[in-house]
Amino acid sequence: KGRYWMMYGDWDNMRFAVSKKGKDFERYQKAGILFTEGPHVNNRDPMMLFTKGKWHCYYTAFPAERGYVYCRTSDTLMKWSDPVIVSYGGVAGNNPYSCECPHVVEIVPGHYFLFRTQYYGPGAKTTVYHSDNPRLFGIDNDSYYVTQMNLCAPEIVTLDGRYYIAALNPHLDGIRLARLKWKSFTKPVFDFDSQSHRAEWTQKDGDLASVFTNSTRNWFHPRTEYFIGTAETGPKEFEDARTGMIEGPEFSVRTEQCVFYVSGGNDRDRLYVAVIDAKTEKEYLRLTGKNSNLLEPILADCRPFLGKSVKIRVADRSKEPWGHINFGGIVEHTPEKDR
Repeated sequence: KGRYWMMYGDWDNMRFAVSKKGKDFERYQKAGILFTEGPHVNNRDPMMLFTKGKWHCYYTAFPAERGYVYCRTSDTLMKWSDPVIVSYGGVAGNNPYSCECPHVVEIVPGHYFLFRTQYYGPGAKTTVYHSDNPRLFGIDNDSYYVTQMNLCAPEIVTLDGRYYIAALNPHLDGIRLARLKWKSFTKPVFDFDSQSHRAEWTQKDGDLASVFTNSTRNWFHPRTEYFIGTAETGPKEFEDARTGMIEGPEFSVRTEQCVFYVSGGNDRDRLYVAVIDAKTEKEYLRLTGKNSNLLEPILADCRPFLGKSVKIRVADRSKEPWGHINFGGIVEHTPEKDR
């Protein structure tokens, strides 16, 4: 609503501050204390990630002089769930400062990395964990351990499809920034942000305004700037009365499970995203929305068409309210135990 929000720890509690320009913040008194792990345990270092349809707030505190990484979730940002400990102990230790500056990033759907710092200065150390569960990165065990890095207080940002890592300088006299690349991770099946790839998707019939959109009129939360939205007619406009069918290029999947991003109206007969055989048009899978525009992940069984040449069909045959379907792409999914 035209304001900037900042969550921060006041040593004992988590609170919100608000700003009109993003520079001068004042405590948001109306919200009061958002949550706390108790007095004198230094509730601090909150960061937020939107995933699985909720805000996830990661933070640290040290009750009984032991550091933990906590997570709470919220739909509204004002009311928060009970805390869950998502990381503790292991090779990173369990002293009061073993879980500094927890930062979680979702690289592709279902792949989460936790960065937690142990030391600052020239001997800085940050331990990195990987999980397919945003609320579990290992409790006093290292089964989720990836690596350790000689840096502290990292934050991961992305711009134009590239990742960067920001961290404190070795002598804590500034912040440095470097390119960051991820290795050995499954990429999305489709690159919707590639203009040449989007050109391979065609509208087979109907009066849809376009095949792809980058609309921001609602909380779509797509993983890419562009996605398919059959009602979208402009940056902020939509029209449920439009109908049509869209088909994509031939492809094949290599994993037994895939994550599909689908939202829109709930009508399996008239509003759906389907996987069809590229030659016979046999339908292997059909997904519909939940009367919501949030492009939530749907884990689907791909064994019936594993390795086969298939296509995606997006169908909108409804002119009623919620008469639209959104498709945000597919990501191949490998269960944690098989990685």
